[in-house]
Amino acid sequence: MAPGPTITDFALAFDAMLFNVMPGEEYASALGKVLFGDANPSGKLTFTMPNKNNEQQMEEKQYPGEDGNQNVTYSEKHHFGYRYYD
Repeated sequence: MAPGPTITDFALAFDAMLFNVMPGEEYASALGKVLFGDANPSGKLTFTMPNKNNEQQMEEKQYPGEDGNQNVTYSEKHHFGYRYYD
């Protein structure tokens, strides 16, 4: 469980991985249903999980920014999220 994307360089060591993002009040019930086979966790993530640190090869000016982390340059334009990995 994590609040957003997490480095998953260990993912190849497993056949499957269950990842819960920002659970709500029914977290325990939903997790139990998945673990005991009563529900299929077939939802789609709203973000892409990286395989290694800086997999997208972002430059410092893109993140965290060169001016004391105050401003970033979005030079990738519309190539971000799932599309960046395509």
